[in-house]
This record gives sequence, structure tokens and C-alpha cells, in this order.
Amino acid sequence: MVKKSPESASRRRTRVDSRRELILDAAAVEFAEVGYERATLDRIGERVGLSKASLYYYVKGKEDLFAQAVERFVDDVRERVDQVDAAGSDPLRRFTALVYAHLEVGTSTAHGRMLAENLHALRHERAAVHAKRYEAIVARILEDAVVAGELRRTVTRPTVKMILGVLNAVSLWFDPDGGLSFDEVAAGVVGLLLSGLTAQDGPQDR
Repeated sequence: MVKKSPESASRRRTRVDSRRELILDAAAVEFAEVGYERATLDRIGERVGLSKASLYYYVKGKEDLFAQAVERFVDDVRERVDQVDAAGSDPLRRFTALVYAHLEVGTSTAHGRMLAENLHALRHERAAVHAKRYEAIVARILEDAVVAGELRRTVTRPTVKMILGVLNAVSLWFDPDGGLSFDEVAAGVVGLLLSGLTAQDGPQDR
């Protein structure tokens, strides 16, 4: 039996990873267009020229595909915020970066549109893991801004839920060919959110 060389094994992994990315892209489009419940592995496979049976070589099923697409969304946003962190930014700058990143990924990518259209599917266990990780990222940015004295103290969890609700709603209605540009919308959302978070009075943590 001839052993495969490390180079050939590496090339094979690259091909598998590339095919998996194509499948994730196709799944995100499917979820965005027809919704999580109506999406099928058969149609996702058709989008990339694979049978349903062949898909199982790359993924565990529909729930796994959705969870991976959510993970991709979270990672995309986090990486953009991390780039701002690397510059030694203050918490408010990171908050602004988070809003812009969420809106950009949410309005310009299939997995962003998929998330906005299928928030209810985050209740599934695998997707919920990544949703909670994302909420923790947002909470940390808010808490850092509170410690720095830039935002007032609020009850963190409902504040995070409110912020994400606003951002996901924008992903649903924003039209790049409409009357407002992306930058105008994003700047408006940042201003609106900060106007509430920097107010002097409001609910305080117990």
C-alpha cells in the first residue's frame, strides 16, 4: 500500500475545505431565500452539484450547516472589530466598529441576510452556542465602555438584545439602491444607540 505524501494530503484538505466553503455559501443563500424550515439538503446540494448523500461527507445535516453559517457571521464581525482593537482603540470606537461590521456583513453577505431572516432558528442548540458567543462579545464592549466612563451603566443582557434587534432589523430593510447610503444608515444607527446609552438617567444594574 502506497502512503500518500504530506503534500497530497495537504492538497486534499484544501480541496475539502474549499468545497465546504462553497456548501456553506449555498446553504446561506438557501436559508435566506426560503427560510430555515423550508430549506432542504437536496436543494443545497443542487446549488453546488452534489447529492444529498454527498453533502454528509462535509456536514452533519441542516442544523450543522445553519450553525456553521452563524459561526461564520460571528467570526466575520469579530475579525473586523479585532482590527480596531489592534490599533489600541477606546471602547466607543470599538462599539462603532461593531455596529458598522454587523451592518456590513448583515447587508452584503448571504450568511448575514440568512441570519436576519432566521433569528428564530438560533434556538437550535448548535447555533445557540455561536449566538451566545456573539452576545458575550457585545456585552464585553459595552462593559468596557461603562468602566471607561463613556457609557452609563445599564442592565447588560436586555441592552445587548436591544442593540442586536436594531442591527438585525436594519439588515432586513436596508436597500443599497435606496435614498440613503450605507454610511449614512450606519452613522445614524450609531448615533441613535449612543444617544440612549449615554443618557444620564435610566435603569441601573442591581
